[in-house]
Amino acid sequence: MVDTDGGPDDKTAARGQTDDGRKAAPDATPPTESGAVSEGRVLKNRYLLERKIGAGGMGFVFRARDLEEERIAREQKHDESRQYLAIKILRPEARDYRGAVLEEVRRTRVLVHQNIVRAIDCQQDGELLFMTMEYLEGKTLNELLDEDYAQGMPWQLARSLVEGMGDGLAYAHKRGVIHCDFKPSNVFITSAFTAKILDFGIARAARGDRRRSETGTPVGITPRYASPEMIRAWQKNAMADYQPHCSDDIFALACVVFELLTGQHPFGDSVADAELARQRQLACPRVAGLSMRQNQALARAMAFDREQRTQRVEEFIQALVLDTSQANPRRFRLNWLAAAFAAVSVAVASTLFLNGPRQYIGNWFFKARTQSVSVPPPTAASPGGNRESPDLISFLGIERGLATSGGAQIEPDLRRLIQTAPRRVKLGSKYSEIREAIVLCEKYSRDCAVDRYADEQFREAELIPFEMDSGLVTVAQFRQFVEARSYRTGAEVRGFAYRNTGDTIAPVRNGSWRNAVTLERALDDWPVVAVDFKDAQAYCSWKGERLPTEDEWEYVARGPERQLFPWGNDISQAPPQLSGLPAAGSGVSEGIGGRYRDLSAVVWQWANTDHGAQGAGNEPVTGKVLKGGSWHQRNLADNRAAVRRYAPSDFPDDATGFRCAKSTVAWPDADLWVNHR
Repeated sequence: MVDTDGGPDDKTAARGQTDDGRKAAPDATPPTESGAVSEGRVLKNRYLLERKIGAGGMGFVFRARDLEEERIAREQKHDESRQYLAIKILRPEARDYRGAVLEEVRRTRVLVHQNIVRAIDCQQDGELLFMTMEYLEGKTLNELLDEDYAQGMPWQLARSLVEGMGDGLAYAHKRGVIHCDFKPSNVFITSAFTAKILDFGIARAARGDRRRSETGTPVGITPRYASPEMIRAWQKNAMADYQPHCSDDIFALACVVFELLTGQHPFGDSVADAELARQRQLACPRVAGLSMRQNQALARAMAFDREQRTQRVEEFIQALVLDTSQANPRRFRLNWLAAAFAAVSVAVASTLFLNGPRQYIGNWFFKARTQSVSVPPPTAASPGGNRESPDLISFLGIERGLATSGGAQIEPDLRRLIQTAPRRVKLGSKYSEIREAIVLCEKYSRDCAVDRYADEQFREAELIPFEMDSGLVTVAQFRQFVEARSYRTGAEVRGFAYRNTGDTIAPVRNGSWRNAVTLERALDDWPVVAVDFKDAQAYCSWKGERLPTEDEWEYVARGPERQLFPWGNDISQAPPQLSGLPAAGSGVSEGIGGRYRDLSAVVWQWANTDHGAQGAGNEPVTGKVLKGGSWHQRNLADNRAAVRRYAPSDFPDDATGFRCAKSTVAWPDADLWVNHR
């Protein structure tokens, strides 16, 4: 879970500037009297700080393990699993209002809601004041916009997030809790594409403190999302006697919704706060794609005068999401998954994330089901067979039933479910499958220890519609990006990339994607290699896409039937062993419906999924997951779709490339199932 509270949080901050245009302070570890807080430290003889995952104006966030809970689980349940939580180390100046912080945490930890990140406790270790919180994997809304939706998210995709944010704020308001610092970086998007609100109450604890954070932002509020009343109160006496109002959060929510839909703040980058916008008599711009009624609702929620502003979150959300042409208005709390199965046209969008914990959208582990439906995959030759609807729905991992009329299933409902409904998919390897993989491995190598594939943990994940590119990015395509952006890859900046030579890998001076390290020149139709994770991410963003998560990549490669290899289960049909990089797209048909090329045994492919490990000195190391295997691999077991490799995100080598993906409203394979069921 990542957090950037009380400091620069919007896209200007992400580019290295604060809201008022000054250069942001470097991200540093918080100082204390006893030295720096670092990964590996244990707080209260209980909480092990594993990895720093976020930083903001009021503190630093670590992923931590609860050693006491782990001990109890081992002794009482023989459970060896790790117990994670998020810990925010508050900056030293927070000690000056320690009592207020403790009171606010105790007040807000009773907020137990699916759209609110749960605060557990606030404790002190020596001079360190820290909060324990629910640990999540995903990314902040701010990061989601920066990385995946720089031009804004279509309403069909954004709707479920808007409803979730509104639902969480409405729940808190009914219990007398006002957020006071609602903004994109205080909204966390989970792997299930659920919005969860962070840091209720922290802003209120800092009221009356006129000092500014080291980034120059007022302590406790973010001017670009604060209501005019809050700005005037802070200018008067740092909000020392200000009484927060629900409409303050509504104003901020409206700003966030506008930014979610357009990629821009409603008052632009040149206006520092709402009070200045009020003085200049600026108006809320119209959002393309919204109806006149929806734009009016947005403008009312963003009114500069409190008396004219929408007074209840429910009213604002209802005006945005309800279809006024319907005779019977739907409830405010529309669950987007339930709505899909009610034959309402709803939006679904991708995780990654929903792919990065923290940022990473990591491996999503869910409780494994024991039952499965055996249905042949929709291959190019045999697209699905003639199946009864219930079997097909279950096979695709759609967990809600079809609407019926007189006992008969409604055809439009079936089609809509197949096209847009989330799918709960099975990934990884069961223990028996890992044992079979080791047997296969031993046919090619003596290095087939029991733990070689132990990280392929069987799991279920809920995926929402996305589309992954059918082929790898080529040298020619990457060159277009480089020339258009005057871009230099990490390898070009550092002056070297890595080359695989048998069982070793070594740095090669001047190695890069241009010479594919180094064969003097890389051919235009080769898959581009020697690009690190950031290079791949930059290219996909330029295309208006993103990198796929590990779960997305594996699902495309294996399909709902969980085939072992991207080409199927028959080892005799394996692609021929390559002696070097082939032309991209020259491989066999692979993946769902045979729509993909080069998923296996060509190059390893970056996935936007983090992996934590230990370095040579047992220090924590964070890398990214790679999928697919490369032409260097001689062991067929290593080309299975469940296999994972890890590499630091800044590690370019001649065996790693990538393909892009994007979030969609409908599944790209839907027609295969609809037309051939």
